[in-house]
Amino acid sequence: MRPAPGARLVILVVEDEYLIRDMARQALTEAGYEVIEAATGEEAMDHCSQAEPDVLFTDIRLPGQITGWDIAEDCRHSNPDIPVVYATAHSHVHPRPVLGSVWLQKRYQPHQIVDVVPKAKPLGLTAQSPGRKAADRGKRNNTRAGDRRCTANRSERGITLLDG
Repeated sequence: MRPAPGARLVILVVEDEYLIRDMARQALTEAGYEVIEAATGEEAMDHCSQAEPDVLFTDIRLPGQITGWDIAEDCRHSNPDIPVVYATAHSHVHPRPVLGSVWLQKRYQPHQIVDVVPKAKPLGLTAQSPGRKAADRGKRNNTRAGDRRCTANRSERGITLLDG
């Protein structure tokens, strides 16, 4: 996944543990991505609705009532094409990954964070592509991606690709 010429891909990193979030931010920034950080589900949902990131990278188990599953569904509601990467050691609730998402098993290394981003694919439900310029960020297609269930398709070194 490459940003449009002259634009940087914006990745929303949702992680409540500061050191892990900082490691992810540093690895992605060094790889040329722009990073928005959120420590809570509420903060992440605000970023999804206001900043419209190009990729969502979220922990599943977060403090409070909002999980990574909730964040992905909410972000997909406002941006149906957003690629999603779930990163967790385990889920404390029944898994409900969005279509086309990727699972990164925790205790991951910085290079794995960078490697997983291109594996998360946009759904292609709207004409806009990831990496669009800031002027295009206000345009949204509010079509819901659907409540289709996903299954593990293939796994490689802690990364599981999920398909519907």
